[in-house]
Amino acid sequence: MKSKPYKFLLFAFLLFYYGCVHNVIVDNYIPEPVQSNSIIAITEFEDQVTRRTNSMFSMSFPQKPGAQFSDVLTSSLLRANRFRIIERNQIAKILREQQLQLTGLMNEGNYEKIGKLLGADYIIIGSITDAWWGSDVITHQSSITGSFRIVSVSTGSTLSSGTFSKRKFTSDLNKTIREVTDDIVLKLK
Repeated sequence: MKSKPYKFLLFAFLLFYYGCVHNVIVDNYIPEPVQSNSIIAITEFEDQVTRRTNSMFSMSFPQKPGAQFSDVLTSSLLRANRFRIIERNQIAKILREQQLQLTGLMNEGNYEKIGKLLGADYIIIGSITDAWWGSDVITHQSSITGSFRIVSVSTGSTLSSGTFSKRKFTSDLNKTIREVTDDIVLKLK
């Protein structure tokens, strides 16, 4: 009978800790706004996720978190109804037609060349360093961490860059990713 207040306090502390500490962080530097109706090419984000275990938490990892994040970012940009998007499969098709390979091509010196080939104004690149979903005794959670850069094709310079980290009380990793990508899109307006 007396242990109930302790369980409640433990539950309240855990709820406070996970709710306050693990919020979305998007650090952006945007020296010039991304113009409406701009053409944006989104590359598949690089997967840099390290699979790990946690004794208190049952964790699962997505097979291709970079592709998953890129897909959700594409949807968020389309929902904003301000940009024209070049789909990743179209990027690969154009590069194949030009007998180029995407591997090793996405570096500082090639953005202008690739962007002009694609007819894009901006290229979004990035990486995912952590992505998982899981549960413990009390909650279901998912988490995504990574970084992105938006490169101006006309100048070859980085227009915007940022890092993000989000942990949410849901086992739906897509929902967590969607909150991050929606925040990135809001920063572009």
